[in-house]
Amino acid sequence: MAEYFTIRCSDCRRRIRIYSVSLFRHDSYSYGYTCPCGCAVEVDGHSADGIPEPLKEEAQQRYIASRVQTQVDYERRDLPSSETKQILRDSRPQLPAAQADGTWLVYGIARVGEVFYDPEDSSYKLVGAGREVACFTDVSELVGHLERD
Repeated sequence: MAEYFTIRCSDCRRRIRIYSVSLFRHDSYSYGYTCPCGCAVEVDGHSADGIPEPLKEEAQQRYIASRVQTQVDYERRDLPSSETKQILRDSRPQLPAAQADGTWLVYGIARVGEVFYDPEDSSYKLVGAGREVACFTDVSELVGHLERD
């Protein structure tokens, strides 16, 4: 069953279901809706009260994933231009995916494998298509490895 909460349209008072929220600030959320009456509203700073836990957890997970993506993007941007750098940029998911071991899936490179990032020490792990594993202390080491292969 989908989680949601309801609010009333500020114009017509019709009940509107909200299925997704974003973390706005610590313990406050934002969301938007367009009512069938035509009223479109963006709400920032909504308290956590009344928002189901799964929606809050999803919002917090998306926020953390976007922070990880920003860090990975900054590290990649510091590299000199290269075809490999472009391949990395083109192979990143919309948002990194959290893994059970605390790493994040940050790149899925066709015919090469998946790249995981560990925010604890900014290291990278390449898991090849044949499931072989190579570890790198930073993104420049990873790129060097990809350019040699």
